[in-house]
Amino acid sequence: MKLEVEPEHVIFLAPFFSLKSPANEAEDTYRNINMKNLEDYTLDRTFEHTPPVRDRALLPRGLNLLRNIWDLRTTYWAEFLSTLITTVACIAGGCQAGLLGEDEKSSSSSAIFGVTLGFVFGSHTGGFGNPILTVAMTLARRISPRKAGTYMAMQFAGALVGATAAYMYYSPAVDEFEGGRGIRTASGSAKFFLSVYIPDALPSGYIDSLAFHIIAQNLLVLGQSFYIPVDFCYYFIIMPFLFTHYAMSNHVNPARDLASCIVLHIAGYGSQVWTQGSMLYWPITVITTTITAIFGVREGVSLDQEVKRAEEEDLRSQLETGALRV
Repeated sequence: MKLEVEPEHVIFLAPFFSLKSPANEAEDTYRNINMKNLEDYTLDRTFEHTPPVRDRALLPRGLNLLRNIWDLRTTYWAEFLSTLITTVACIAGGCQAGLLGEDEKSSSSSAIFGVTLGFVFGSHTGGFGNPILTVAMTLARRISPRKAGTYMAMQFAGALVGATAAYMYYSPAVDEFEGGRGIRTASGSAKFFLSVYIPDALPSGYIDSLAFHIIAQNLLVLGQSFYIPVDFCYYFIIMPFLFTHYAMSNHVNPARDLASCIVLHIAGYGSQVWTQGSMLYWPITVITTTITAIFGVREGVSLDQEVKRAEEEDLRSQLETGALRV
């Protein structure tokens, strides 16, 4: 037997026969309550001291685009943008001075600004745009291993895109520098794309660089751990000391370095870009700085805990003595 319902009876029967399950009805009720609460707490715009809300639709298109990009700093895409900006800045700093003959100070300044901007993007997520620091933060239990894997994948992807784009942009200048179209030599133009290139380096020749790598990473990681969340003071007081020209040229970022080597190898520079003059230089540098970063993060965590403990004790003593009233 087939039950037929006239169309005009549907409206009459609707309140008695709901097509939604009890779970869906409960969800709708919860959503309605939340919407009601949001309406209850809506600010009264008639109050004269209430600041106006800036609608993004009213902003110019360029500012709106920059605002949307800046909002990515709290997502996984921040790691992608961090290494992309860092890689492009480092390559541009070397190529502008080496290939195009621009002033070395101005090219270094632009590279330092780009590296600093890339670091700012990565600092909000805890990955800091550097696999070394991401691993250290993971082992210090500041970020989860699952999140660290996603961070490092985004870091390598961003560095690869940045290295590819930078090489394509400077490829005509490389042809002119090498003396012919398609000529690529590791001892010629490769050094402008690689952040670390020391031909025929012996162990005694890079002790100074390794020592500075350790110092730079300790400063970076200790500062990052101590100033999480990163504040205004950190950017404009501590950052200039961490990203000087010497610090930037000796700073290790495996994502940036590996991406540059992959792009140059595919472009025809050969396997010499992997050894960079010494087979042991890059692996030793990466391993050493990773160990140092792990130590630095753990020390930073302990320092952070000591500061918080001292603040809690000071607050407790003020409450006990009556100097602070609640």
